[in-house]
Amino acid sequence: MTTKISPTVPPPISQGGSDRVGHGSEWFEGFSGAVLAAVTGTFLLAPIIVYLWFLHAYGVNAIFYDQWVNVALLTHSHFFQDNYSGHTTLASLWIQHNENRMLFPNLVVLALGKFTNLNVLTEMYISAILLIVAFGLVVIGHRRDLPSTRLLVYVPIAFLMFSLAQYGNTLFGFQLAWFMVLLTLVAAIFVLDRPNVGWPTIGLAMALAIVGSYSSLQGLLVWVAGLVVLLWRHAARSLVLSWIGAAAVTTIVYFAGFNFLSTSGNTSYLFAHPLSDVEFFVVNVGDLMSRQVKAPGSDFEIMALGVVISLMAVICLVLYARPGHLASSPVGPALICFGLLFAATVTYGRAQEGLSVATQSRYATFNLLILIGCYLCLLERLPRRYRRDHRKVASSTSSTRRRRGLIGLRALVVFLVVFVVVAGAENGRADGAGARKLLQVDDLVAAHELSAPKPLLEKYLFPNPYIQYNQIWTLDELAKAHHLSFFATAEAARLARSTLPIFGYVPPRTRVLKPKNNAVVHGNIFLLATGSSADFNVSSVEFQIRGSGAGPPKVIPAEQFIYGWLAAWATTNVANGTYTIQTVARDSRRQLGESRLVIVSVRN
Repeated sequence: MTTKISPTVPPPISQGGSDRVGHGSEWFEGFSGAVLAAVTGTFLLAPIIVYLWFLHAYGVNAIFYDQWVNVALLTHSHFFQDNYSGHTTLASLWIQHNENRMLFPNLVVLALGKFTNLNVLTEMYISAILLIVAFGLVVIGHRRDLPSTRLLVYVPIAFLMFSLAQYGNTLFGFQLAWFMVLLTLVAAIFVLDRPNVGWPTIGLAMALAIVGSYSSLQGLLVWVAGLVVLLWRHAARSLVLSWIGAAAVTTIVYFAGFNFLSTSGNTSYLFAHPLSDVEFFVVNVGDLMSRQVKAPGSDFEIMALGVVISLMAVICLVLYARPGHLASSPVGPALICFGLLFAATVTYGRAQEGLSVATQSRYATFNLLILIGCYLCLLERLPRRYRRDHRKVASSTSSTRRRRGLIGLRALVVFLVVFVVVAGAENGRADGAGARKLLQVDDLVAAHELSAPKPLLEKYLFPNPYIQYNQIWTLDELAKAHHLSFFATAEAARLARSTLPIFGYVPPRTRVLKPKNNAVVHGNIFLLATGSSADFNVSSVEFQIRGSGAGPPKVIPAEQFIYGWLAAWATTNVANGTYTIQTVARDSRRQLGESRLVIVSVRN
């Protein structure tokens, strides 16, 4: 007896077809339920345990960099903003920090100040808890859409979300704000991802999006991710319009009274250097392993990975997020959209600072969402629109190509996951150890604020050329007087009895890269040099050109770009002969460093 299938009804997702993912079921046939549950639990918990161990091993209760703003908030200091003076007000909680409104993280800081004396380690563990909850919601939410999926299939997601490559967030308590954004993002997707979205649901999701928006600038992207889910779920028009309206109002309130001069975004640079912008974006997306770009050409592997991940993200969005091409879950597409938009905001705000900024560890937390979203999409079969009449295309050439393409994408994403996790663990552990040493010296210097020399305070407590020395000294005194952070522990007394490190100031270093020594030059040429400092930022580099005669050198100021410092020299304005070129670099303390002489011959 032959079973007939109606030509108008596609076969269920859980049934045959060689292009199906099988949701992992066929991979585990022959395993007993108890054994499979034990294996699944072990692999899901392993990255979480490693992450918590990493935090325990390398976390330091230290006030560092932006964390001094929290000291100003808790002690009502006026050094950063006038609104901090007097007593805590809504204005002091709402006040802008760089480009961020941090209302809700500031509320958490107030609670930490009251109950833990701003114990930064406690803040880090709270961030870890938020990350764990976010991971759970991703798995539960996606598996709710694909109920037959084995939990073991989500193990790669665990290793990605708890990657050690994000040590810059893991070991920096101030980054609690970004973990709050991550949780509100995942929670909003989880709440909205249901067949029948109603007003209570949309209200809860709006509340979550508002918390994310007023935790950091990137929180505004939660509204975009939520809109992706609503459109994918074909929510009622009134709900979609309400969501867009709430997003607009939240954004308007966010930028009301906003000081755009205090942000680092540079629109003129963005439009003047489109190729550099693309390069920055690709490197930012591709560095999921915390590999710092240190020199021109060292970013090739990262760029290649960024291109591959970006293309895969676009393919997944085309296959699984297009209207009418319904897949089974919007979780993957929503995470991809958020991750890509996050990388775009980083590009706008930081592209002019060079590729080394694109590879900072703290961006990995959100950039990993792109790869996670691709993996979640590719767990599914191709959407129904691409499978059409299952009986007619099952053996066709086009169907075979689609199946092979899907298998190829799955193999690629698995390879990328393994590569990113392994490389990230290796780099993260090494950099985590370095961060621990830095923060330990930070505490030691802070404990000696009265006797520590000015360079030590500037270097370790707030390595920023725009903050004044007396502000750091005063905030350190206030932290000590109010028993904040490690000052509330016995560690402060021990460090006060310890010896400060010997500080030998190292002047900035610079080197002429172009032209080469003994080169023959003519016409208009470019001059290229490097400039770096182990202690402070390099503020300027200039080229000094001397001829054989007496007199002052010709000074040509250089402009910083991605790979160094660049200037132009019109050799037609000088006589033919032999010249020496030397660069002079100045750091933020106006200390000088000189390069070796480069000898060139001008022959026009």
